[in-house]
Amino acid sequence: MSDVIRITPETAQKLLAEHDVLLLDMRERADFDSQHHPAALHLEHRNVKTLLMSTSREQTVVICCYQGNSSVEMARLFTDFGFRRVYSVDGGFRAWQPLLNSSACAPSDLDRPGQWGMTALMRAAQAGDGLEVQKLLAAGASVGRRNDDGNNALWFACRANSADCMRLLINAGIDIDNQNANGATALIYAAAAGLTEMVQMLLASGADTGRRTLDDFTALDVAASRDIMKLLMACECMAVGQ
Repeated sequence: MSDVIRITPETAQKLLAEHDVLLLDMRERADFDSQHHPAALHLEHRNVKTLLMSTSREQTVVICCYQGNSSVEMARLFTDFGFRRVYSVDGGFRAWQPLLNSSACAPSDLDRPGQWGMTALMRAAQAGDGLEVQKLLAAGASVGRRNDDGNNALWFACRANSADCMRLLINAGIDIDNQNANGATALIYAAAAGLTEMVQMLLASGADTGRRTLDDFTALDVAASRDIMKLLMACECMAVGQ
C-alpha cells in the first residue's frame, strides 16, 4: 500500500504560492460552493477518472476533504496511478478555513498559470466540470488565457467532449477560432476526433471552417466521419451562398 504524505494547511498554501499545484477539494458540492480556495477544483466521482488519466504524473497534487481522512485514501489512489507528488491536507478544509483570507487566496490566483501554462479554468474544462467552469467565470476568470501550446479553455472542453463547458465558454465570449501552436482550432480537433456534437455546437456558434493547421489541413480535410463531413460541407455551402 502506497504511503501518503500529509501536510498542514500552512504548508499547502506555501506550495500553492511557490509551485504549480493541482488543488482538489473532494467535499460535497454544496459545501464546496459555500466556500473553497479560489485555486481549487471540485473533485467528484464523475471527473476523478478524467483527472487520473489526463493529468501529467509529474503534476504536484494536493487533496483536501472535510477533516483530512478521505483525502488520504484519494491521495493514495493518485499515488497508485503513478503520481509522484501527492499530498493530503491534514485536518482538511476545517483546519484550512481560517487561512482563506490570506494573500495566497487572492482572486488574482484564478488566472495564475501553472504547469504548461494551465489555468484553473482550463483544468476545469479539461475535467468536463461545467459547474466549476461556471463558478470560475462568475468569479472573473479570463477566457483569453492560452497555455504554453497556445490552447485556450475551449480546446480542453472540446477534448473532454463536454457540451456544458463548451456552451459556458462560448457564451462568455471565448475565441472559438483560436489557433494553437500547430494552427489547430477546436473545430479542427473535434472534426478529427469524430466529436459530432462538438462540431455542431462550434458551427452553430460561427466557427470558421477555413482555418488551416501549419500542415495546411482544414476541419473538412481531417473529418473522421461522413456526418461531420456533411456538416462542414453544408456550412461552407451556406457561406458561399451568402
